[in-house]
Amino acid sequence: MNVGEEKGKIVTDLILEHKPQTLVELGYCGYSTILFSAAVRNAGGKQYLSLERNLKFAKVIEILVEFAGLDDIVKVIVRPSNEGIKKLHHERLRTIDVMFLDHYKPAYTTDLKLCEHLRLIKKGTVLAADNVINPGNPPYLEYVRSPVGEDHVQAYIVRQILEFSLRCHLALY
Repeated sequence: MNVGEEKGKIVTDLILEHKPQTLVELGYCGYSTILFSAAVRNAGGKQYLSLERNLKFAKVIEILVEFAGLDDIVKVIVRPSNEGIKKLHHERLRTIDVMFLDHYKPAYTTDLKLCEHLRLIKKGTVLAADNVINPGNPPYLEYVRSPVGEDHVQAYIVRQILEFSLRCHLALY
């Protein structure tokens, strides 16, 4: 839930390395939204889309985003993740360059499959998933480690620090 300084550095380094135009955050927006959207802007990116299901959290982060001067690239979508993904696709989102998953752990796999189905995940898309080792998310790990299919990503371990496991998924269509 809380990214913190150490995990934050891993993801900001990833952002600076891959220079995404669009980053989608699924989960409890807050510190990560400010930290990662600033990194996206510094890397030349154009938009940071944060999906948050809790209206109170969304209102707070919108105030903080404005205060941080990041409201030109950050958009907070208040919906469950699967509905937010469909809404973004309907609004013409066609590619997710980086996606950060730190929401309801059982939804990691279904949301990834939805993004694959909508073809938002392309060759070169990077997915970072928090807490997949500890406390663990066996269904997600099994899915991303399974053989590559027509609409499926290939998983590669990038780095692991403490309980945070960052997975970089490069779609190989």
